[in-house]
Amino acid sequence: MLNSSILRKVLFFSVLSTAISAQIINVESLRMSQDTSHWRFQDNFNLSLFRNTDAVIDLENNLALRYFKGKDRFIALSSIHYNSSEEQNFAQSGFLHLRYVRSLKPWLLLEAFGQFQTDRPLKIEQRFLQGAGLRFVLHESKNFAFYTGHLAMYEYDAELETGIEHYDWRLSSYLSMDWSLGEAFKWTSVLYYQPRLGNFEDFRFNWQNQWAFKFNQHWSFTLAGNLTYDANPVIDPEIPNFTYRITNGLQLNF
Repeated sequence: MLNSSILRKVLFFSVLSTAISAQIINVESLRMSQDTSHWRFQDNFNLSLFRNTDAVIDLENNLALRYFKGKDRFIALSSIHYNSSEEQNFAQSGFLHLRYVRSLKPWLLLEAFGQFQTDRPLKIEQRFLQGAGLRFVLHESKNFAFYTGHLAMYEYDAELETGIEHYDWRLSSYLSMDWSLGEAFKWTSVLYYQPRLGNFEDFRFNWQNQWAFKFNQHWSFTLAGNLTYDANPVIDPEIPNFTYRITNGLQLNF
């Protein structure tokens, strides 16, 4: 369990990260919005219970920033997590994600992104991703939208304890859905499939869901679930193929 000293540190850094980070848990819930504002900001405060190598209690503060002008959209995301587990009292993970989206046609968009990630509980020292591809609008209306995307992605991985490095090309394909019930409720769901080119038995599968319940103009309560399967995780018998994450928190939008 979190002792009082660790809890104070977690709360302090969770608040501090508001000034130094910029992320949203689910990219789709930000970029799907069809508002006309050039700028959009979102902040999530979350408390999580999840399992990877062991049961973990996690506190995080996430921010996201989007700029929209004409046919171009820029998204900046980052995340900093602080958590306590059965095996270690204090661990951290996070990422920085930058994405550019260009509208080519009403039903077709060009995407390019870069990402840096670290995850000490899963023993990932650093992971760099960069990729580009196309996003297709399958259906888009006021209350419901359905998309698919297919990108080529280059990945560099450095394992935390072994020092082993991986250099791989992957396909990153996804299906995403966004459904709103008036102004009060929004459900976003994204399914990712990322096989390694040349060896499709080495793949990652990820399913993200986020439910947002709006209770005033700017604030919402959120509940999110994340399921991941990695056919070849870090070379360590303690790292499982299957991990999950359950998160609830508050979301600020303006």
